[in-house]
Amino acid sequence: MFGITLILTGIAFALNGVVALCNWDRKGLATINTLVGLFLVITNTYFLTVSTSEANTIVYFGELLFGFTLLFMASDIIWGGDKRALGWFSIMVAVCAITIALYFILTDVVFLGVLWAIWSLIWVFMFAGFGTNAKFTRSTYYCFVFQGVVALLAIGFLELMDVINVLA
Repeated sequence: MFGITLILTGIAFALNGVVALCNWDRKGLATINTLVGLFLVITNTYFLTVSTSEANTIVYFGELLFGFTLLFMASDIIWGGDKRALGWFSIMVAVCAITIALYFILTDVVFLGVLWAIWSLIWVFMFAGFGTNAKFTRSTYYCFVFQGVVALLAIGFLELMDVINVLA
């Protein structure tokens, strides 16, 4: 299941980056962000309730961070508003992601810890692009594309095909 959620999350983030960089109409993104966000929130909430492993609980919590981020991005597309709220939400999520990375590194699940450290950059870039008055918005969208394809989609497919086992 972890591979599937990574693939869907990767697709959503990559599409957000491509659509923004190409200045296409963002309305279609609201649908993909909502569907993937809801899928992540619903499935990981369920898994949190039945989880018996501390490490798995942390993974499911981490995936909730992706789900809530996508839902926040969908609401921004649908209702508009000030992107600074999304930016400040993102820096708080980045702190959570870095904490998750440290947990996995310190418990000798180094590969997953490194992945969380890399994924934390998504939220750091979102803070830089939306939460400040700086002009990092294009860099944020490039980060979405790169992270979506390389750090989420590719890892998700490798996990799904049993080439790697991220949760082991």
